[in-house]
Amino acid sequence: MDMIIAQIKKFSCNLSENIGAQSLKVVKMQEQVCINGATIYKLSFSRIFRKRLLFFLVIMHFNCAAQESIKPIVPINCEGDFTLEEQALLKSYLNGKRIIALGEATHGTHEFFKMKHTFIKYLVKEHGFRLFGMETVFSAYLINDYINRRESDTSKAMKHIYLIYHTQEVLDMINWMREYNDSVEADKKIIFYGIDSQFFTYLIPELTGYIQKVDQKYSTELEKRLKSLKGKMRFYKRLGYLRNLKKIEKHIEASREKYTALSSSKEFDLALKSVRVMNDAVRENAVINKYSNKSGTIRDVAMAENVNWLLDYEGEESKIILWAHNAHIQKTKFDKTRRDYYRMGMELQKRFGDKYYAIGFDFDKGSFNAVNYLNGAIMQACTVSNENANSFSAQFRDVNSPCYFIDFYSIQNTDYYKKLENSKYMRGSGVGFSGEHFTFVKMDIKKAFDAIIFMKSTTPSKFIFDASKIK
Repeated sequence: MDMIIAQIKKFSCNLSENIGAQSLKVVKMQEQVCINGATIYKLSFSRIFRKRLLFFLVIMHFNCAAQESIKPIVPINCEGDFTLEEQALLKSYLNGKRIIALGEATHGTHEFFKMKHTFIKYLVKEHGFRLFGMETVFSAYLINDYINRRESDTSKAMKHIYLIYHTQEVLDMINWMREYNDSVEADKKIIFYGIDSQFFTYLIPELTGYIQKVDQKYSTELEKRLKSLKGKMRFYKRLGYLRNLKKIEKHIEASREKYTALSSSKEFDLALKSVRVMNDAVRENAVINKYSNKSGTIRDVAMAENVNWLLDYEGEESKIILWAHNAHIQKTKFDKTRRDYYRMGMELQKRFGDKYYAIGFDFDKGSFNAVNYLNGAIMQACTVSNENANSFSAQFRDVNSPCYFIDFYSIQNTDYYKKLENSKYMRGSGVGFSGEHFTFVKMDIKKAFDAIIFMKSTTPSKFIFDASKIK
C-alpha cells in the first residue's frame, strides 16, 4: 500500500474527499495525503477492500494520463512531417473516425496544401486510412493507374485534377502516394478518388469502353444518347439530357447479371455510378443560374452521396480522408440574411454522426492564388492583411505558435472557448478574389467544424503550368 500511496502523489487529477471516503468504504484513517488541494487517505483495509482500492487507483491513473495527453492547442510543424510528440497529441482526437475531412480557406495556399499532405501521410501510416477523396472530377479514380505504376505519364494523371490544384504541392503528394504504394501490400495501398460531380468529360470514354466490352450491340445506341452531352449544356435541353441518362441507367441496371458475368461486380458498380454522376452534373449545370443556392445544394448533396457510395464500394471497414474547401466540409450553413445552400459536411454529419470529423483551415495574413477580379480577372497572388476584430484569426492572435491544431471539444472549459464564441468570421475565398472584405464569411465556427488548423502567415501555391489560363 505504501508504494501505491507514493504513486498517487504524482497524480494531477482532483479527487474529492467524498469519493475517497464513501465509495471505498473507509474503515480507519491512518494519515492523509494532499494532492493538488484534494484530500485522500491512506487506510487500513481488509483484503477485499485492498483489491478494490488498487483497481480504483489503476483506473484513476489511466484516466489522469489520458487527460494529461489531451491539450487544447497543439503546435504543429507547418512544413515537415509531424514529430512523435505531435502524433501522440493528435491521436486522441482522431481515433475511431471513419471520415476525416481536411478543408482549406482558399484554393491556392502553399501551406494548406503542404499541411494536408503531411496529415494524409500521418493518417495513412498511423491510423490505417487507405481511401482518399479529393474535390475534383469523379474520373480521378483513373489516377490509380499512375500511383500503382500502370501509367507513367504525369500529365494523364493530372488531367483529372482541377486546374487550381495543378501545383507542385499536389503533384508531390501524388508522387508520394506512388512511392508509398510501392512499399506496401495490396490491401494497404492508397486508393485515389474524385468526389465532385460538376464535370464528366472523361467519364464518357470510360463508360463507352465498358459497354463495348460487355455489350457491343448496345454500344451504338449508347453513343447516340451520350452525343448531346459532349457539348455545352443548355438549360432548355435539360430534360432531354436527363431522359437519355435515365434510359442508359435503366438499361445498365437491367443488364446487371449479364454485365457482371462478363466483367466484375466492381466494374459494373463503377459504370452504373458513372451514369448517376453524369445525371447529377446535368442537374447542377443545366440550371438557369449555375451559381444559385439550388445548384450549390445539388452539387454538395451529390458530393456527400459520392463519399457514401465510395465507402460502401470499398467495404464496411473502409474509411476515407477528404480534401475539399472549408465551404464543402463544414457542418452548418453560412450565417446569411438570404438563404444559403446545403453543405456536404451537413449531410455527412447526418449520416455518420461523430464518425465524421471536419478540420477547417484558416490563416491571419499573407498571400494565395486566385482569379483577381480587381485586376483584369487573371490568376495571380492576392495579398490580404486582417482588420476584422471579430474573426477567428484576430481572436486567437495571441497564441504563440506560427501553426497549430485546435480541437473545439477539448477547449470547452477553457478561456479559449470564449474566444471561439467571439469569433464570428473566418477566411473563405474560392477560385476568385474581389477584395479582402469578401474573403471573410460569417458562421457559427464551433458548429461548423470539429477543429481548426491555423497558420499565422501564408504564401501562394506553386503552379506547374502557366496559371494565366485560369479565368
